[in-house]
This record gives sequence, C-alpha cells and structure tokens, in this order.
Amino acid sequence: FKVGDGVFGLVSFPAPAGAYAEYVLAPAHQLVKVPADVPCAQLGGAPLAALTAYQALFEVARLKEGERVLIHAGAGGVGHLAVQLAAQAGAQVFATASAANHEFVRSLGAQPIDYRTEDFRAVLGQTMDVVLNSTGQQTFLDSLEVLVPGGRIVTLTSPDPLDVARERGFEAQWLTVHPDRTQMQEIARLMSLGLLKVHVDQVLDFSQAAQAHALVATGRTRGKIVLVP
Repeated sequence: FKVGDGVFGLVSFPAPAGAYAEYVLAPAHQLVKVPADVPCAQLGGAPLAALTAYQALFEVARLKEGERVLIHAGAGGVGHLAVQLAAQAGAQVFATASAANHEFVRSLGAQPIDYRTEDFRAVLGQTMDVVLNSTGQQTFLDSLEVLVPGGRIVTLTSPDPLDVARERGFEAQWLTVHPDRTQMQEIARLMSLGLLKVHVDQVLDFSQAAQAHALVATGRTRGKIVLVP
C-alpha cells in the first residue's frame, strides 16, 4: 500500500471495536485496495456481510455449480449478497423474503418464497443441497426437511441444534465470520466487474447512529444501512 490508497476490509473481527470513528488503526493484511468506480457507501457496507456470505457458501458449505441452495432472509444484509454469490457460482437459488421484496430478490438471481404466506417446506420438498440460515432455531429445524440426504446447512444464529441435524445425517456448522484477505480480493474483483453489488437501504450521518441501530433492529431493512462521517 501507498499513502493515499483507498482500502477496505473486515478489521480484527470478532474482537469488539467499541466505537464508530473517522480514523482507525488496522492490520494491513486484513485490507485490500478498493475496486475502481464502486461508491463509497457500498464499500463500507461490504466487508462483514460479503465475507459472511462468501465463507458460508464456499468455505463451509462448499457450494458447487448446479447445486440447489436455499437462502433465508434473501433481501437482508448477508442474504442479498449470498444470493448474488450463489447465482454467480452457477447454483440454483431460492430465497425466503416478504412479498414486497420478491422483485428485488428475483433481480439478484433467486426464486423468492414468501415466508409470511408460504411454507417453504411444501414449496421445495426434499430438494436442497445447501441451506443458509440466519433467522433462528425454528427455521433451522424446519430447513432440515428440505435437505437432500447428506445435505449441508450453515447457520449464522446460535445456539442452533447442530446435533439434531448431524444425527439425521446432515452436515451442520455454525459460522462466525473472520477476516480473509484473499476472499476480500475476490469480493473486490466481483464488485469491480459489477457482479456483486451492495444494496444500500439508507445512508445516515454519524449523528444518526441510534436511528441506524433502530432501523436494523426492525429486521425489515433491504440490504445495508451505512453510516458516513
């Protein structure tokens, strides 16, 4: 890196940062150069969510071209990036989302399922190779019913009953995201090509940090909320 280079990355996670700040001391090996022509707000919203999606799908679940994957909360921060990554990898993607987000999810490359009015188990049957769960224990248990024998489920919520899944012959793992420079470089490459886009729901000033947290807590945001100094 040179003085003045734009960089981004997931810094020291899961060690708590403890603050929002205009300046930060960061390990150089956890940063990559920002891709050209990508808006700053997208760069700020990318590292944690995109790395979580990438690691869940490819590092843990080992998703392959042609496989079928169910992504819960497909319009959310992690979900909307996971849909894009899975579709880009050649998987057949299904995603749960509210009716208001169906066109959005479809535009990202997934077949939407309305979690409010449809039972995804009845819609899909036992056809999924991979499930990415981020919506709690009951969804985790219900998702086991759509996995093919030997299927893989990755969950971002804890504690989920991994033992139940394993006793039924499925691969089950809980993911905590970690910094990875090589993966961030791939994410930056996809962003530079326009193949991965962070949907920014709202951009707020630092003075609106409390409002930003309240919006996220509703569970109804589409994509990411970004704070800008």
